[in-house]
Amino acid sequence: MEEENKRFADRLREELLGAEGKARHCQIAEIAAIARFEGGGTDGNDLILVRSENEALVRKVFTLLQKAFNIIVEFSMYTKHRSAKAVSEIRIRDPKIRGILLKNLARPDLKRTCCRRAYLRGAFEAAGTISDPARYYRLEYVFRTREDADAVMEIMRSLSLEGKYAARGRTHVVYLQDGQQLADAIALMDARYSVLELENIRVVRDMRGRIGRRVNCETANLNKTVHASARQLRDIEELEESGVLASLPKTLQEAARLRKEYPDASLSELGDLMQPPVGRSGVNHRLRKIAEYAQDLRYRKEYLKNREEL
Repeated sequence: MEEENKRFADRLREELLGAEGKARHCQIAEIAAIARFEGGGTDGNDLILVRSENEALVRKVFTLLQKAFNIIVEFSMYTKHRSAKAVSEIRIRDPKIRGILLKNLARPDLKRTCCRRAYLRGAFEAAGTISDPARYYRLEYVFRTREDADAVMEIMRSLSLEGKYAARGRTHVVYLQDGQQLADAIALMDARYSVLELENIRVVRDMRGRIGRRVNCETANLNKTVHASARQLRDIEELEESGVLASLPKTLQEAARLRKEYPDASLSELGDLMQPPVGRSGVNHRLRKIAEYAQDLRYRKEYLKNREEL
């Protein structure tokens, strides 16, 4: 039940934080992305490799550093002033370790596709958000600088993702808002279970959309039929009251009688009731002729009325 109550974004983030590249070069690429987009800069001689309210993210970097560089770093937690939120950080004090990390993380080798995927995952873990796909499709990265946004957009393009850019206040946003693009991006970041969940949501949304369009189409057709029927009934009534209907050809009288008896019937249904049956176009032709006679009748009445007034 607890899992069901979690948002899709939370489940995706948990899965990503549990995923990591097997190769050292991929681990370095992921650390580099997190450090770049969620790093705390420097504090005196210390390097704040990562600083975040997401403790799980900081712990992941801690684990990746052990695997990729075989080093143990300082992991600390403190509470922000005027806030109950705890902030976790990894602080590098040793100059030698700081030099090793800066050398490897400042310009990570992203020639391999697997490393670019790991970098994209790290960027999302540090700066990414995603909407509820049951409502609308939007995955975005929010960066502090345009340079960061351009770097991620370039990686996206290399992975066939069509990232778009937008400025939002002082931040720079790279986003995707197509269902298939979201699925591709999540798959590239190795969130397999989230991809399956997203695909299920997309199927349901697509079915609802098709059903909605069909209902709207049928409703529009029904309204059109109702309005046309009401207009035809007015024409028939006028022709009856004036005695003109009785003088019309038998085929038109039959069409008028059936329309009065079955006001909600479609043209095809009326045609099936005629003897012999008539196609939809034939019924439409007869009702159109009835409308022409009714219009002629109204013109004559208007003409006579104008002559009397004169």
